[in-house]
Amino acid sequence: ARAASAGTVERGRVGAGTGTTAGKYLGAGAVPGGLGSVHLERHGVAVGALAVVNPIGDVLDERGSVLAGPGVGPGATAFTPGDVESTTLVAVATEHRLTKPEARRLADAAQTALGRVIHPSHTPWDGDSAFVLGTGTRPPADPLLLVALVQEAVCAAVRDAVRVANGLTPPA
Repeated sequence: ARAASAGTVERGRVGAGTGTTAGKYLGAGAVPGGLGSVHLERHGVAVGALAVVNPIGDVLDERGSVLAGPGVGPGATAFTPGDVESTTLVAVATEHRLTKPEARRLADAAQTALGRVIHPSHTPWDGDSAFVLGTGTRPPADPLLLVALVQEAVCAAVRDAVRVANGLTPPA
């Protein structure tokens, strides 16, 4: 086992992101998913998110357009469940001290963010899960700002995974 480091997280079609795809619900046209990572800091509040992206649905960009997946359009065929494995996993971390109810609220916020960035999301064939941890090395943060940053970070980490896996350039 390798020791943890403060270095950059390897992203794209690596580790748990190897072999993942997005946009499987139409049966054809799925594109590579992957592993994405982001760190955000606003007004002294910091949040990091790591996402393994393997959804049934499409991944949407910042404007709501399809970033990864075939999209729904003319000639689309219905999804036929079979041996499709589909789970998007998100880990969110902050150095701020969290109570158990606060961590739960942030995990719910992370799940909400998956619904903003993946369409359709939370289907019967998705095993999406979000985990939150706080190291407690910084004092508690403003709860509203923390929720907003968690949602922003989750969306950004999911998009990062598919952008890196597909060689796409992030928007300016």
